Amino acid sequence: MQNLVIVVEAEPPRPDLLGLYQGRPLTQRGVSDQFQMPDTITIYQGPHERMARSYEQLVELVKETVWHEIAHYF
Repeated sequence: MQNLVIVVEAEPPRPDLLGLYQGRPLTQRGVSDQFQMPDTITIYQGPHERMARSYEQLVELVKETVWHEIAHYF
């Protein structure tokens, strides 16, 4: 993965989001796309903490969300 930033924000703009990918997937890029701003994956802390019943479950939820958003990159 190149030119990708992962950030954490407290709350999402919509209540149904755990994470958000913003950018162009690799499958839609061309040679002229070399000098673009980085794609961004945002993970929303609040919804994860409200869903998790334990620290271990929180870790798993975050992992799943990060992998889901990375899949949008590819």
